Amino acid sequence: MPRPEAALGPGTPQVREFAAGLRLLREKAGMPGYRELSRRAHFSATTLSEAAGGRRLPTLAVTLAYVTACGGDPADWEARWRRIARDELPAPTPPHPDDAPYQGLLAYGPERAEWFFGREDVVDDLRQRLAGRRFVALFGASGSGKSSVLRAGLVPTVTSRPEQPPVLVLTPGPDPVGELAVQLARLLRIPAGALRADLVADPARLHLAVRQLLADAPAEADLWLVVDQFEEVFTLCRDADGRAGFVAALLAAVAAPDSRLRVVLGVRADFYGHCAELPELVAALADAQVLVGPMTAAQVRDAVVRPAERAGAMVEGALVSTIVAQVAGRAGALPVASHVLLEAWRRRRGSAVTLAGYQAAGGIDGAVAQTAERVWQEFDPGQRRAARHVLLRMVEIGTGDESAAPLDRPGLPTARRVDRAELAETDALTSGVLERLAAARLVTLDDRSVRLAHEALLDAWPRLHRWLAEDLDGVRVHRQLTQAAAGWRSLGQDPGGLYRGLALSRAQAWAQAHPESLTSAERDYLDASRRAEDRRATGRRRRRRLLGAALAVVVSVVTVLASLAVVQARQARAQRDLAVHRQLVAGARAQMSRDPQLAFLLARRAFEVRPDAEAETVLRQATLSWRGIEGRQVFAAPVKQAALTPDGRYAVAAGERRSIQLWQPAAPDRPPVTLAQPGSELLTALAISPDGRRVASAGESASVRLWDTADPGRAPLLLAGHRGPVRDVAFSPDGRRLATGDAAGVVRIWKLTGTPQARALPAARGFVFSLAWSPDGRRLAVASTGDPTRIWWPAEPGRAPTLLADSTGTADGLLFSPDGGRIVGVDNATTEDGGVLRIWPADGGQPTVLGRLRSAFPAAFSPDGRRLVSKNAYGVITIWDPTGAFDPLPLRGHAGTVCAVALTPDGRLVSVGQDGTVRHWDVGGPFDPTIAQPHDGLVHAARFSPDGSHLASAGIFDGTVRIWPVPVDRAGPPSAAGSAAPVVLSGHAGMTMDVAFAPDGRRLASLDAAGTVRLWDWPSGRQLVAFEAARATRVVFGPDGRRLLTSGGGGIRLWDRLDGRPVAVDLAPTGSGAAFSPDGARVATGTEDGGVRVRTVAGDAVVTLHGGADPVSSVSFSPDGASVAGLSRDSTIRIWPATGGAARVVLPSAGQGAATTRLGYTPDGRHLAILGGGEELTGIQLWAAGGATEPVTLRTLGPGPLGFAFAPGGERVATVHSDGSVRIWRCDVCGPVDRLLGTAATRATRPFTPDERRTFLLDGERPGGPDA
Repeated sequence: MPRPEAALGPGTPQVREFAAGLRLLREKAGMPGYRELSRRAHFSATTLSEAAGGRRLPTLAVTLAYVTACGGDPADWEARWRRIARDELPAPTPPHPDDAPYQGLLAYGPERAEWFFGREDVVDDLRQRLAGRRFVALFGASGSGKSSVLRAGLVPTVTSRPEQPPVLVLTPGPDPVGELAVQLARLLRIPAGALRADLVADPARLHLAVRQLLADAPAEADLWLVVDQFEEVFTLCRDADGRAGFVAALLAAVAAPDSRLRVVLGVRADFYGHCAELPELVAALADAQVLVGPMTAAQVRDAVVRPAERAGAMVEGALVSTIVAQVAGRAGALPVASHVLLEAWRRRRGSAVTLAGYQAAGGIDGAVAQTAERVWQEFDPGQRRAARHVLLRMVEIGTGDESAAPLDRPGLPTARRVDRAELAETDALTSGVLERLAAARLVTLDDRSVRLAHEALLDAWPRLHRWLAEDLDGVRVHRQLTQAAAGWRSLGQDPGGLYRGLALSRAQAWAQAHPESLTSAERDYLDASRRAEDRRATGRRRRRRLLGAALAVVVSVVTVLASLAVVQARQARAQRDLAVHRQLVAGARAQMSRDPQLAFLLARRAFEVRPDAEAETVLRQATLSWRGIEGRQVFAAPVKQAALTPDGRYAVAAGERRSIQLWQPAAPDRPPVTLAQPGSELLTALAISPDGRRVASAGESASVRLWDTADPGRAPLLLAGHRGPVRDVAFSPDGRRLATGDAAGVVRIWKLTGTPQARALPAARGFVFSLAWSPDGRRLAVASTGDPTRIWWPAEPGRAPTLLADSTGTADGLLFSPDGGRIVGVDNATTEDGGVLRIWPADGGQPTVLGRLRSAFPAAFSPDGRRLVSKNAYGVITIWDPTGAFDPLPLRGHAGTVCAVALTPDGRLVSVGQDGTVRHWDVGGPFDPTIAQPHDGLVHAARFSPDGSHLASAGIFDGTVRIWPVPVDRAGPPSAAGSAAPVVLSGHAGMTMDVAFAPDGRRLASLDAAGTVRLWDWPSGRQLVAFEAARATRVVFGPDGRRLLTSGGGGIRLWDRLDGRPVAVDLAPTGSGAAFSPDGARVATGTEDGGVRVRTVAGDAVVTLHGGADPVSSVSFSPDGASVAGLSRDSTIRIWPATGGAARVVLPSAGQGAATTRLGYTPDGRHLAILGGGEELTGIQLWAAGGATEPVTLRTLGPGPLGFAFAPGGERVATVHSDGSVRIWRCDVCGPVDRLLGTAATRATRPFTPDERRTFLLDGERPGGPDA
C-alpha cells in the first residue's frame, strides 16, 4: 500500500492549493504509488512527490506528466498552472527592445548587430565572397535568419570600414524598379519619379546614378546594395518587364568596367527555380552563392547564451539544453525561439534567465500562443469577429496532398500575404484590429500588404488552430474563391474563368454560411458564375421543352406522357446520383487527413457513381494517401504493450486484463495463442526474440518472465535479481541474451543458453527507461533519468562507455541503425509536448534533430538504413529520411496508440495497434525512392532516356552532365543496375541548366548558363558539336532527332543541321515557352500578350491561340497532338485545340505558388504536371486535362522537390531536391485509369457504417449497388 502523503509544504496559498489538487487527482486515480507514477510519467518519483508537496510550483512539464499519469485533463491543468505561474514567477517587465538581448519575431537590424550571434560563419563567407566579386546571393529556407544575417551581420561590417561606404537595404515589393529609385533618389536628392523613368527607359543608367552618388567619395568606396526578400520580384511583381528591368539594372551596374556597386541578394531557397528562368541572373549566380543552413547545436548555444552574457546575465543550463534540442537543425524555429527567449528574459529571476520563466512564457510554441491569446481577450465581440476574418484570410490551405500535411495538424495551412485593399472591405473594425495585432508582433504590416508574422501561429495558437480544424475545407474553398475571382478580373472577366458544377456549388454553400467574409470582388465573381449557370440551366430547359413539343406532334398523347415519365424518372435518378457524387467527393477531400481509409472508400464509391474528372482526381489522391493493404482484428482492444519480430513473422501483445498472446501474421488463419501465467502486476515492458522463440515481460515486481513460445502453456521462467521494478527488456540480435533495466538504475545482461545467468553493468543514476542492442550484438545503449545515454561493450567489462551528448533523461525509444553507426532516440521530457526526434553518431558527437511528432517513439529502421519508422500515441506511423530534417510521410489507420512496427526485409510494413488490429502497409513507391547524389552540389534538371533505361542530370555547381542506368527495381543505387560509375560529360564552363536526350537515345544535348549548347554521343563521352544559343535556359530535341529548340531570355530558336554546323531560325525575340508537336511538324511558342502561336518547322504561322494578358512562360503539346497547354505568368493554365479556337479548359491560379514555370503533359496525356503548391514546395501537382477544381499532389520522401521528370511509361518519376539528391520512385497513381483501379484494388476496405451511409447519402442506394 502506498505510504501517505506528508503535510503540505510552506508555499504560498496558491501553490498549496495547486498541490492539494494534484493529490486529489492521484486519489481519484486509485492512489498509485510514486514508483508507478514515475514509470508512467518518465520523471523520478522524488520529482513527482515534490510536485504535490506544496513548497514551490513545479515546472509545467512535470505538472503535465503527473496529470497524464493520473488520468487527468492536461489542458485544464495547463491553464491552472499558467494562471498561478503569472503570480508565482517573476512578472514580465515592460518591453524595452533596446535593452533586451533578444529580438523576438522580428529580424535583427544594424542597430541590433551587437546582440546578433550564431551566424558568424555565414557572415564571414559572405565577406570573403564579396572581396573578390560584386554580386553575391544568399540562399536559405524560410525562417533560417537570412534577413538578420544581411542586416545585422553583413551591413555593420561594411559601414564600419574606414571609407564608410553608403549602404542601401531594400525589399523589392510589387515595383522593384520604383523601390530602387526611391531609395537611391533619397541619397542623390533628386526626384524619384525622374530616376525611375530613366531606369525603365535604360536599366544601364543605374551605373551612372551610382557613379554620380560617389563622385566625391574616396576611390575605394563602393555603394553596397542589399536586396532582402528578393523572391518578392516573383511573388509580388506582376510585371515581367519590370522584373527583368530590375535584374538587368543590377547586373549592368556591377558588370561595368568602372563599377562602384556591390549587390547582395537575400533569396528564399525554394525560389532557386524562378531565378533560373532569368538567364542573365543564372550566369551571375555562378560561383556567387552562399547557403544559410540550419543552425548547429553550438551555434544555437551561442545565439542563446552570448546575448545574455553581454547583458550581464546568464541562461540556466536546463533552458539552454531545452532550446538546443528544439532548434538545432530546424531553420524555421529561429524566429519563434527568439520570441520565447525575449519573453523568458522579461520573466528572469535577477540576472538569470530560467527554464521556469521560459515555461511561464509558454515555451517555444506556447509563448506565441500566450501573446496571441492576451490580445484576443482584449478585443470586444465586434473586434473578435473582425480578427477572425482577418486572420483566416492570411491562411492558405494546400491543395490535394493531405497525406503530406504536417503531422500535428490536418491539411497544409501556410501563411499568405494579403493585399491591404482586400482586407479593407471585410469589416469596419479591420484597421484597428490590424494595428493591435501588429503591435503584439502577431502580424506584419506595410503600406501595401499584411501577413502573419510567422507560420508558427498556425500551430502554436490553439484558437487559430481550432478555427482551421473546424472549417479547414471552408478556408480552402474561400482561398480558391479569392484566387479565382482575382484571376477572372485579370482575364478581363473572361466567362471561361467562371465557376461551374461542383466548384460553384461548394463556393455558394460556403458563401451562404459566411456572407460577411466576402469581398465585393468575390461577390461579383460568384454572382457572375451563378448567372452563367442559370443561363446554362435555362438553355437546357428550353431544349427539353422544344423536344417535348416535337414529340407531341409525332406520337400520341399517351406515348408522350409515358416517355416524359421515363425521362423524368431518369432525370430524378441522375440528379440523385449527382447529389450523392458531389457529397462523396466533398466528403473524401474532407476526410483525407483525418481518416484516409474512409476517404478512399468515399472516393471509390464516387468514381463508381460518376467516373468524371473530379471523382478520378480524388480517387487518385485517396489511393495515394491510404496505404493499408490488409487489416485484421487479432487481439482484444485495448492492447497495452506489443512487439514484433524484425521480419514481421511473429507478434506478441498484452491486453488490459494482463493476458499475453502470440500470433503469426504469416499464418493469419491461426488464432493467437495465450501464454501461461502472465502475472498479476501492471505490465511495463514486453519483448520477443528476433527468431520468435522467446517472449519476455516485466512489471511492477523485480523479476522478469521468460516464455518458450514452442510450449506456450508452460509456466514462464522467472529471472530474479533486480532491486526495483523492471522498466525495459531487450533481446540481443541473436536471441541468446536479454538485457533488463530497472528503476534503481541497474542493467542486467542474462545469458539464456542453459540456466540463465546475469551480469550487471555499472549502475546508472535514476531509473533506466530504454535499452537497445547494436545489430552485431557487441554494444548496448542504456538511457536513464540521471545520466547521459551510455553505450556499453558488454563483452569488454573494462572498456569505458560512449556518452551521447545532450541526452540526459531525454533519449527514449533508443534504436540503432542497421550498420550500427547511428542511434536514434526521442525527447519526450524536456519539451512540453515532447516528440523531438534526434539521431546521434554511435561513437559520440552532437545529435541532428530530424523533426517533431507528439508522443512519438522510434520503431524500426529499414534493412538498408535509408528509412526510419516512428510510431505515436495518435495512430500515426511516420516514415523519415534519417539523413536530414525533412518533412516525413505519414501513414494513418490505427485508432489510438501504435504499439509495434516492423519494416521487413521484403519491403512490407507490419503494425500492431492499441485497437487490437494488425495491419500491413504498402510502403513502396514514394515511400521508398532510389536516392543518388550524382553531383557536387545542387542538380538543376534530370531527364529519362527515351526507353527509360538511363537518367541524365545537370549539375549546377560542377558544370557536368552525368548519365547512369536506372535500376529495374529498388534494390540498389542507380549505378548498381549497370556500370560501376555514371558517364560524366565535362566541358561546360559554368552551371549546366538543362539536358535533353535525342529520340535515338545515344545523342544528348546539354545547355549551360552562358548559352552554350553541346551535343554528345554520350555512351562514348564524345562531343559532336557545340554552338552558342544566346541566353537560353531550355533545350529540347524534335521527335525526328534532326532539330533542336532553345528558349530563354535571348529568344526562341529552332536549330537544324545538327550533324554539321547548326543553323538557327528565330521564332520569337524572347520567351521560355516552346515545344514540338509529337509528329515534329509544328512548333508552339508562348507569346508576350498571353497567347500561343503554332507554326510549321519551316516558320510558317498556322494558328494563334488567344488567352489572357500575361506572357505565356511554358507550353506543351498533348501526346496525341490534338491540344496545346500553356502556363501564363498569372498562374493560369489554359488548354486549346491545336487547330485553333477558344481555350476549352481554363484553370485560374492552378500554378499559384509554383516553383517552376515548366509545364508538361504526363506520358498518357491525361494530366498536366507542374511543380509547386503554396508558400513552400509540397510536390508535383497533376491537373486533369479534362478539367478539375483541385489537383493530385505527388510527394516523395525527402525535402521538397526542385524539378521532376516522368519516365516514358509514366510509372516512375525522377525528382531533384534541395539537398542535391536525385530520387527515382514509382508513382502509384499515375497512368491510365485501369492502372489506377488496379492499384486501388490492392487497398484494404471495409463496409460503410450506418452513420457513414446516412452522412454521405448512401441509405437510398438501389439494391445490388456496390458496397465497399
